[in-house]
Amino acid sequence: MKSVKHISFFSALLLVFLLSGCEHSSKKNGNQYEDLISQIEHSQPADEIVLEKIDSLRSLAKSRGNKSALSKSFFYLGRYHYAKKNYPSARQNFLEALKLNGETTRDSNLAIIYDLLGKSYNRLQHRDTARYYFNEGLSIWNTLNDSVRIGTSFNNIGMSFWDGNIYDSAIIYFEKSLAIREKLPDKEDLGYTLNNIGTIYYQWSIYDRALDYYIRSLDIRKELEIKELIPLVLVNIGLVYKETGNPDKAIEYFAEGLAAALVSTDTMATAYSYYAQALIHHDSNRDSAIFYYNKSLTLYKLINHSGGIIICLKGLGEIYLREQKFNPAYDIFSEMLSIGLEENLPLRVAESYRYLGLIAKKKGDEALARDYFIKSIELSKKINVETFLRDSYLNLSNVEELLGNKDASLQALKEYVKLKSTVDNEATKKRLDDLKNQLEFEKFRREQEIQNYENQQQRTIIMGGLLLLGILIVASLFLIRANRRIRKFNKVLQEQNEIIHNNTVLLQEKNNELQQLNSSKDRLFAIIAHDLRNPFFLLINLAEILHDEDKTLTEEERKKHINHLSDVTNKTYYLLENLLNLSASSIGRIPFNPQMIAVRPVIEDIQRLYNLQLRNKQISWKDEIPEDLQVFADPKMVEVIFRNLINNAIKYTNHQGEIGIEARRENGSVDVIVRDNGIGISEEAQKKLFTQLFAESNPGTNGEKGTGLGLSLCNEFVKKNSGRIKVNSEIGKGTAFTITLPAIEINN
Repeated sequence: MKSVKHISFFSALLLVFLLSGCEHSSKKNGNQYEDLISQIEHSQPADEIVLEKIDSLRSLAKSRGNKSALSKSFFYLGRYHYAKKNYPSARQNFLEALKLNGETTRDSNLAIIYDLLGKSYNRLQHRDTARYYFNEGLSIWNTLNDSVRIGTSFNNIGMSFWDGNIYDSAIIYFEKSLAIREKLPDKEDLGYTLNNIGTIYYQWSIYDRALDYYIRSLDIRKELEIKELIPLVLVNIGLVYKETGNPDKAIEYFAEGLAAALVSTDTMATAYSYYAQALIHHDSNRDSAIFYYNKSLTLYKLINHSGGIIICLKGLGEIYLREQKFNPAYDIFSEMLSIGLEENLPLRVAESYRYLGLIAKKKGDEALARDYFIKSIELSKKINVETFLRDSYLNLSNVEELLGNKDASLQALKEYVKLKSTVDNEATKKRLDDLKNQLEFEKFRREQEIQNYENQQQRTIIMGGLLLLGILIVASLFLIRANRRIRKFNKVLQEQNEIIHNNTVLLQEKNNELQQLNSSKDRLFAIIAHDLRNPFFLLINLAEILHDEDKTLTEEERKKHINHLSDVTNKTYYLLENLLNLSASSIGRIPFNPQMIAVRPVIEDIQRLYNLQLRNKQISWKDEIPEDLQVFADPKMVEVIFRNLINNAIKYTNHQGEIGIEARRENGSVDVIVRDNGIGISEEAQKKLFTQLFAESNPGTNGEKGTGLGLSLCNEFVKKNSGRIKVNSEIGKGTAFTITLPAIEINN
């Protein structure tokens, strides 16, 4: 997401640096310097041939005792290493150039060295030192009154704070850069700064402002026809729409960004656009996601962009791991580990070890899994990433338990609990800090706007005074009177605007509340029609049995049917009570009381409710639910969820068919699978299963009717309990619904 303009200091400003202090008594020596410098300048910074030219320049400078030329040779060598991403060597050579150049003459040569030292230190993650040199360069550019370089220095300082995740400070410097670049004729740099500010707001989840800055940046880049820069902003706009729940708009901008990237032939932009396409399909369309991850990965490898390669590998590995394709997942995370080790990226190395541990555990190699989790823990401790430590300790506890190491498992679990509490507290603190930073920044912005307004007013008054010096007294009285009238008018106008705004907000709130109430009423009627049909059908059947076969029934059979009748009546009453609560669901007023509940009794109660239907259709029932398996959820909602799923399974299963219920615990959650071998669901119908507007309901194998709202209700209640629901079905082979619910108490 991050957009960083790598400003080239090796062109226009470099010319000033290179041409200063080059005079010699010998014209021949001067020509030699100029020839070497020209050859180096016309070579690519990372070109191997440039090393020979730099060595020649250094030898010549040493032989003639020319400190200025010797400083340039170190400068060029630092530039070469920087282009090769060898930042320690780049820093060392720039320091040598600084030492030879001296810091007494504060000219553009010195400012350029400061800027490049700042960039080198920033790459080495020495943020404070980087900002020191950026500020030293900024001081010189201020002295020289070079607005272009002042704007660039502010942007570099902002990027240093950005790279250190100090967004509140970063945006202050980006705003300072913006204030300068808005006044410059060259708008290309302005587009970069607007994009950077938009990215800060994106990180803060202030999406409306992020979108505003992105669109302004896009307009500038389209106006300047900078084809290689347009795709980045298009993709960023798409990401805003993705995060704000507008996937269609997101896909539209991602597609436009990809098309623009392909036209620009910019490999980085194209790779980024393909990666965005993969993200939008990551959870919904595995084939498309894999396709775009591979396209992006190929391009990132082409330009040797390790960061891009790693995020693509991670996305692919997660998909294969989710599908339990462990061999390709293992190969991918092993490659990710190799890159992390090679590029010295401890965060990615720790992440890779954890994924490899998960794969080893899934494959049944608990000893290997333990080794990977221990490596992840050790490295996470060094880099102090508590979220990785927390998750790895939980994984290690599970593996140690499987290996029979109860003490080690308990110790790891204790570490997990301790870290979980710490991480949760830090997450809360971070949210509060972010909110505080946002408020402080807004305060800063308001103060800046007030200051700018006051400055503008002062300039207007001074200019007016100079122009109207001859009639100073009359003009002063006129201006004072006019100023008072304007302020009085603005005050009245502001008060009227506030009244209008408050009335508009109040009206909108009332309108929204009315719409929600209407929606709640409509849904209540539909759900009642759907969920009461089956209980009443059972009541009718039982009543007919008691009426028609009363004389032939034994006392035991009669008592059995009466008990069944009582059971169905009670269940119907509870259902009515739940349905009445559902009328408040859409406006958030339904009671929600999550607690630890056992899964098996809930399923057994529902089985008894539908026992008659199971016998009538001769459907066999199998369940594999551990007695001690519990979930953290609202009991009534859980009953409604599984009642609807089991009812659907019975409805669409043929005579003498089979229904199975199985449950298992996976890490911190429980998966409950309701499976049947019935008629199945088409792919087209599966896309609409959980939507509120889906009203189609195919008749069951016995002609049973429905409204099609049951699964929408399941989806709503599952999400309310922080869970997930998914379906796997094939026509003629049956259907399996998987409900995932928390296995531990969570903060709702």
